[in-house]
Amino acid sequence: MNPNHRTLTTARPLLTMPIIVFGVVALFLLVYYVVQANMLAADTWRLKTAQDQLISQKSARDDLTARQAQLDDRTVLQTLATAQGMVPAEHTVYLVQSDAVAAR
Repeated sequence: MNPNHRTLTTARPLLTMPIIVFGVVALFLLVYYVVQANMLAADTWRLKTAQDQLISQKSARDDLTARQAQLDDRTVLQTLATAQGMVPAEHTVYLVQSDAVAAR
């Protein structure tokens, strides 16, 4: 047997150990990167969803404010009541109790 052959055989495990450690560290860093990127994407998605909800709520509030301003105007209410065939109620008393209305 050649003595050099024996040293190459014993040297091979010494060279593979740093490669294995490097591979494990690289795999850990890759998994860490994927997890962090996923968390960042999820947070960005939540923020975008919240912003979209806020925009729709502001739009709904603006629409309701405009509708309230329109209904606060007496002439608009009178026009609406006339269009619906409503007449002014004079000398009428309404009794309200538990969602039931009685007129006298």
